[in-house]
Amino acid sequence: MDVAEMKKIDGLSAAIVPHRMWAVSRWFYANPIWYYHRLSAAHEICAGGKFYQLVDEELRELCRLLNEAGVRTTPSCQGHTYPKERFERIWEELKREEGPIRREGLVVKDCENDRPYVFREEGYRVPWESFEEFYREAGAHQNIGYMGVVIPPGLEGLERRMSEDGYETAGLRVTRDDELGRMLGGVLMNVQVEAPDPPTRTREWAEFTGYVRDLLEANPHLRDVPIAQCKVSGAGVEQAAGMG
Repeated sequence: MDVAEMKKIDGLSAAIVPHRMWAVSRWFYANPIWYYHRLSAAHEICAGGKFYQLVDEELRELCRLLNEAGVRTTPSCQGHTYPKERFERIWEELKREEGPIRREGLVVKDCENDRPYVFREEGYRVPWESFEEFYREAGAHQNIGYMGVVIPPGLEGLERRMSEDGYETAGLRVTRDDELGRMLGGVLMNVQVEAPDPPTRTREWAEFTGYVRDLLEANPHLRDVPIAQCKVSGAGVEQAAGMG
């Protein structure tokens, strides 16, 4: 598609978003080492090959299992332990993108459906005054893994079973979020991993994936029609302001 034919978008932010708010944010990327976002309870999941490529490796099977059971997953992150050099590259890229955003516009793609937009905003600036400020915030945030699970109406049995099981370990917690769930049109279960090192984090995600796989295989009545094509869900209302 020619740039002139792309829809324009503004109000995006590169700021770091609290994990709980990922479920009500819409995400865009020019380069998948970092993402822009804005507040949105509307989502359009296109559960195809490109969609799963953007999902972190340790979450890919879990995401696929849930989507195939008719359960929507929110934007997610397995958690990382990146060196400072990676954040230096991210900072350089974000600063480089400031110019195009303020002038001709930067082509970004919606993570959920890969649709391109031109992000243009005359007064745009990155939300940090210096690399040191950016690195302090991003470095402290990166180790936490998160996935939101939105259980739709009709699958209340799955929510009850997960609540009854009360899955929890030293490094993984599952909590119910009724406030955001109402915005998303279902029951939101927040899955969060905070582990002391990468091997422990990998094990926590693998064991939770195994729990979900076993639960769905043993209880086929807890499944619904797979999310196999683009599916619009949520409140359907977007705000142009980015999240801080």
